[in-house]
Amino acid sequence: MKTITIALFLIEGILLIAFSTKALSEIDKPICFKHKETHAIVRPCQTFKSDKDAYTLVYCMDSNENMQPFKPNIDYWEQLEGDICVPEKKIIDVPRGMDSSDSSELNQRLVKKKFIAQIQATIKDPGKAMQFEIMFNTLPHKEQMKLIQQFQAEIQSQAHISSERQYWNEINEQLNESYEKGNYSRVIELAEKAYQYALKNFGKTDDDTMTNFNNLIISINNLAVIYDSQGRYTEAEPLYKHCLKLNEDVLGQRHPDTLSIINNLALLYQAQGRYAKAEPLFIRCLELRKDVLGLRHPDTITSINSLAGLYYSQRMYSEAEPLYKKCLQLSEDVLGPKHQYTVSCLNNLAVLYNFQGRYFEAETLHKHCIRLFEEILGP
Repeated sequence: MKTITIALFLIEGILLIAFSTKALSEIDKPICFKHKETHAIVRPCQTFKSDKDAYTLVYCMDSNENMQPFKPNIDYWEQLEGDICVPEKKIIDVPRGMDSSDSSELNQRLVKKKFIAQIQATIKDPGKAMQFEIMFNTLPHKEQMKLIQQFQAEIQSQAHISSERQYWNEINEQLNESYEKGNYSRVIELAEKAYQYALKNFGKTDDDTMTNFNNLIISINNLAVIYDSQGRYTEAEPLYKHCLKLNEDVLGQRHPDTLSIINNLALLYQAQGRYAKAEPLFIRCLELRKDVLGLRHPDTITSINSLAGLYYSQRMYSEAEPLYKKCLQLSEDVLGPKHQYTVSCLNNLAVLYNFQGRYFEAETLHKHCIRLFEEILGP
């Protein structure tokens, strides 16, 4: 008695099929097929045997790992036998009486089993892995297949990530590791590398490029602030300048983030006593914030206070006083008279009066500050 053997193969995305006629008893050995022109050897992934209609179906998984029978075509393939034909996956004997229409149910069981194995492979805790399997098996069939389809779509989406994105991801993973170890100099180095790589390969407006830019600016500025607070001004200054140039080039000279860096650099110069360098930066920052953010914006009020503080440091009390008063007035209007920043502005003015020898006015303001702080913070 003769029977038809049907095979489905996936070669470079093209489904190919082949068949041969052999007695059912002769096909217990592994079989495979060789292309007559290219001599490529294709091994079946699964072999299903059934006696119901006296045929054997040879399946191969497609790109989605689905198994389906197709009509045979032997024009380009010849059948081989022997060890070279050992299937890549275990041969499955289909129970007697099961025909090709029943294979879809078996295929679904195999897909579900593989899905569970893939998910469990990502779960390190064996108990949680078991919980997932129990939860999945309690879901209705449609919900199970929907979940599997979503998972497969996500896998395919990840598979399409370009090699450039993969390399970019590797840089960012190293960056995160360095940050967790507290190696901030290395963080800046990697942040710079990731940003320049994204800028070159993804473009200036790409979301990943802008994410790297923001991370780079934050990393540089944070390290500069650390050095600044430690009095390591010579190390902080080039970082502030580098951060300022990046902001000006990417965001523009009038962007609020750019203005914040200008203010930080000015404060650094003030701390060093380099007042001639600090003053033009404070004035530039103040004028731009007035123009961009408005006079009543909290950042603008901060700039007024910073410039007043610079003049106070140089004992230029007549220049500092009107600025402190303006700062106090705006803070009361915008933030309220009992806001901590407002009380700080009031205290600055009291200190100024004290150094001018205007002790009565200074005492009155200091007492007012104490009352307000007791109301805000408690006695």
